Amino acid sequence: MKYKDLSISVYLFLILFIYSSLYAKTDISINLMSGYNFINEEQTENNFENFPNRFFSKNREIIPTGFAIVNTLGYPNGISKIRRFPHLEFGIAAGGGLLEYTRKDDYKDDNPVIPFGGFNGGLHIGTGINNKFDITFKLFFFSLDWISSLAAEHEGYGETTYYKIEIDESYAMSVGFKLRYNMFNRLIIRPMFFNFGGVSLNLGFDYMKGSIDSLFTFSDRQNVDLDVGTIDVVSYASGEGSLEWNILSITPEALVYFDLFSVISLYTGPSVSLNFGYVNFDFEATGNFIAQTGSPVEGDIGDVELKSTNYLVADIIIPKWIVGIEIDIYSVKLQLEGSTILTSMNDSFTAQIGIRTQF
Repeated sequence: MKYKDLSISVYLFLILFIYSSLYAKTDISINLMSGYNFINEEQTENNFENFPNRFFSKNREIIPTGFAIVNTLGYPNGISKIRRFPHLEFGIAAGGGLLEYTRKDDYKDDNPVIPFGGFNGGLHIGTGINNKFDITFKLFFFSLDWISSLAAEHEGYGETTYYKIEIDESYAMSVGFKLRYNMFNRLIIRPMFFNFGGVSLNLGFDYMKGSIDSLFTFSDRQNVDLDVGTIDVVSYASGEGSLEWNILSITPEALVYFDLFSVISLYTGPSVSLNFGYVNFDFEATGNFIAQTGSPVEGDIGDVELKSTNYLVADIIIPKWIVGIEIDIYSVKLQLEGSTILTSMNDSFTAQIGIRTQF
């Protein structure tokens, strides 16, 4: 009983430690031109800080978790085991994932939520350790500039707020290995038509790091009390920032395989990723404090400086259900694998394609 209580205490401590390290803070300084004065400067700046702080607070989990769901991609395998060395498999795979894509329809001033996801891949090679165990390694280092050209801008509009993120330069590195235990061997049921392909219990270890340099824009429109009256003002700031991430995932899987017509392998099963990682999201911006038409004064009435520092932590547990198909064309195997995130099955997924050979 004492050991059980100790285990629970350690677990709760780790959870509190991880989530106490979450940090998101944006500071805005407004410098009015000569002749204008705030009624309450501190309160006004706090009011304009609410939007970027709310933006990061609402998305503090989805941004790092979007990277975590793709961390395990890069080495699909449509056969339950690789025979002992010198038998090998090698190939390449690439894919991506998207977390809660329906959030884009829920964006509002008081609920600035966004979907998030990423890309990953791998050059992989594997071999059998013995008649039951095999191991596969993956490695990928790549620039995301070509991806940036496909999805260079991300925008969100509310009634009075607006944000824009433009990807500039980026890179990522992904490494990992997966141990597989062949629990049940292949069983012939109807030769050439349908066979039981076996069951494998897997344990993957994956690490991914990267950075993205971006241009950021935040805009917010509010009524502000000055000594000359109540002014309809837009705070507009743009600048440069960086997003850096480090994610480690430990992923047990249990996959069942079926063979159709000797050339098609189907597999499916559950997967649970245990994630340890974070995202640093920092940027600085400058801009204008602009009085709108119809106010007692109009045009630029000041400058805005914005600094934001955000430390975000990925979800610790991500349960998934995997479905894959591998088609054997002579000695080349074409692969397609997808998964749904069980905590948000209707709008969260990963998908990857690959080509490999095994001999």
